[in-house]
Amino acid sequence: MLIIEKYKEWEEKLAKPTLVNELAEVFANTKYEDLPEDLVWETKRMILDTVGCAISGLTNDKGKGALRIGRKLFAGDDAHVFGAGDKLSLMGAAFVNSDCANACDNAIVCPPGHVVEYYIPAAIAQAEVLGSNGKDLITAVALGMEMTHRIGNGMAYHRDIDPVTNKLKNPRVSGFASAIFGGAATIGKLRGFDKELIADALGIAAWISPVNGMRIWGSHITSAVKYLSGGMMGLNVISAAEMAEQGYGGDRLALEDDGVSWPAMIGTERWDPSGILPGFGKTWLFPNMQSYKLYPSCRNMASPCD
Repeated sequence: MLIIEKYKEWEEKLAKPTLVNELAEVFANTKYEDLPEDLVWETKRMILDTVGCAISGLTNDKGKGALRIGRKLFAGDDAHVFGAGDKLSLMGAAFVNSDCANACDNAIVCPPGHVVEYYIPAAIAQAEVLGSNGKDLITAVALGMEMTHRIGNGMAYHRDIDPVTNKLKNPRVSGFASAIFGGAATIGKLRGFDKELIADALGIAAWISPVNGMRIWGSHITSAVKYLSGGMMGLNVISAAEMAEQGYGGDRLALEDDGVSWPAMIGTERWDPSGILPGFGKTWLFPNMQSYKLYPSCRNMASPCD
C-alpha cells in the first residue's frame, strides 16, 4: 500500500508543470532567429575565447596529461583536439578539450563561476561529429549558458554577501556542478531533441551530476582536477544526452523544491528556483555578468599581474 500511495504522489506531482519540463520546452523551441544580435556576437566571442583557452592549456602539464589520456582511452577519428592536430572519438575530443580549457584558469567567469569549459568544448565536438552549422551551435551554446547561469544563481555562491555582517559569506558547499544541466541540454539541442528528450537528458544529468567541489578545492588545493574536472564534465554532458536518446527516462522532478531532489543532493545551503524560468529564452542575463580574464590565472591574481 505504501508503494501504491507513493506512486500516486509522484503521478500527482508529474501531472503539474515541472521546472525540468518547462525549461526543456523553451530549450527545444528556441531558434537562432529568436536570438538578439548582441547575444549572437557575445556567444561567438565566448566560443572563440574558450577555444583559445583550450589551445593554451596544451602548454600546461594538466593539458598534456589530458591529451595522453585521450590518446590512450578514447581513440577514434570523430573530432579534433584543439591545437594538437589529433582527432579522437567524440568523448575523447570532449574530454581533452574540456580539460585543456580548464587547465590554465583563464576561461570566462560568470556566476556560478566557471561554466564555459564544462560544456562548450563538448558542444563543439558534438557539432563537428554531426556537421552542425554555426547557427545551431550558437543557439545551443547561448541557451546552455543562460540555463546554467540561472540555476547557479538559485544556489549558494562562494561570493555571497552576508546581509547581517555585509561581509563575504563562504558557504559550506558551493561550486559549478549546475553546468551539467546547460551542457546536457546543449548536446540534446544539437542532436535535434524534442522537449521530451531534452527533459529526460536534464533529469538524467541531475543524477550523474558531479559534486559541488569549490569549497574543498579552495581548502586543500592538492589536485590537478581543480574545483571540477572539465574533462569529466564533458563526458557527463554527452552521456546524459546519449542515455536519453537510448531510452533512459529522466527524473522530471529533479529540480523541484522538495528537499530530496538535486539541490538537496548537491548540498546547497540555498535553493531559490524562482528566478530560473521567468523570461528564459527571451531575457538574457549572462552576457552582462561575464568577465574575461587577461591572464592565465585566478582573478585574484589579476592585480598582482598588473
